[in-house]
Amino acid sequence: MCSRFCIDQEMWRELKELFGDLDRMFSGWKWNRSGQDIRPTNQSLVITAGEDNRLAPALQRWGLPDSYHKSTIINARAETALEKRMFRDSVASRRLAVPAARFYEWDREKQKVAFYRKGRPALYMAGFYSPGEEGWNFCILTTEANSSMGGVHDRMPLVIEREQVRDWILDGDRTAEFLTGRPPQLDQERDYEQLSLFW
Repeated sequence: MCSRFCIDQEMWRELKELFGDLDRMFSGWKWNRSGQDIRPTNQSLVITAGEDNRLAPALQRWGLPDSYHKSTIINARAETALEKRMFRDSVASRRLAVPAARFYEWDREKQKVAFYRKGRPALYMAGFYSPGEEGWNFCILTTEANSSMGGVHDRMPLVIEREQVRDWILDGDRTAEFLTGRPPQLDQERDYEQLSLFW
């Protein structure tokens, strides 16, 4: 599961190297450059398919509206995403990557634990998007946790390598392969400030 992640200035700089002047492109989007937590229903920068088979940055809202259950779906299991009627068309044709400096989970003592990749400004979480009432909404795919989660949680985001982002988004023939892939090992750091599990 992933219910909170963080963006920061170092991550932003890496994305500017890939896409150019993001500050101009998204001048109306205000966020804390020293580090901002992204929670469900917040907007965040994502990477999608653009024109001419290129990758493009976009702002989307986190969470798919679920009117039946009157809730917001923020994660989907990668193992079954192509089987679920609610997800399969989007996973097949509207894939994206969600860049983050780190994401968070909470251990049994409700301590906040940050997961990141040491020496890398960003990690990339595989996801997909669907139309919402006010634009596009995204969902993060999760998979079985690897050993780097250290027993904190039995699920984790489907993290992919930066070099795999293009193929995940643009190469539909490899979708099933990515969905069964194993994320890289991550580093973790505990935050001993007591924080709420809830949004």
